[in-house]
Parts: sequence; C-alpha cells; structure tokens
Amino acid sequence: MQEPIELNAAERHLLQALTNGASNKDIALEVAKSEFTIRNQLSRLFKKLDVGNRNQAAFWYREHLAQLARQWHAGVADRRNGNSLDRRNGVRLGVSARAQVAEHA
Repeated sequence: MQEPIELNAAERHLLQALTNGASNKDIALEVAKSEFTIRNQLSRLFKKLDVGNRNQAAFWYREHLAQLARQWHAGVADRRNGNSLDRRNGVRLGVSARAQVAEHA
C-alpha cells in the first residue's frame, strides 16, 4: 500500500478553487499572493497527488471530498478536546491520485 497523502489547509483550498474553475490569477487575488507563487504551489501539489494537470487534480479532489470533510471534522473535534490532528492541520489520504484517474479513464 502506498504512503498516505497529507494535505494541509492551503492545499485543500487550492484544490477547492481548481474544482470551482478558478484561474491562477483568481486564486492569487483571493489569497493575496503572486500568480507565480500560486503556479509553484500548484506544481508541487500536482506532484504530491501524482496528477499531471489541474483537471486531474480537480477530479481527485471531487473523488476524495467526502473523506477530506470527515477527516477535517474529526480534526476539529480533536482540537476541541485538546488534541491536534497534526502540526499543520493536515489530512492523510491513502489513495494514489493517478490510480484513481486511470480507473475512471
């Protein structure tokens, strides 16, 4: 089994923006960063998810949305109880994104 993928809040936000059809410029304006920074962050995220482009990343996000939400809510509950999900509010997923895209191609 592959190592789980860990996503922090910023990476989840990028994926949500991609899924909603936002351009790099739109995302940059929203988070007050340069388009160059957003492009680099997306490039790193694509490598992390093992996808080749923003469409595959958006597909990956839609496929894992329910799991992300459950894990995020569990993390909120843990923090309310004095526990921490992890130091960056990350989410771990045990599915290869490229494998998921290949299954549905």
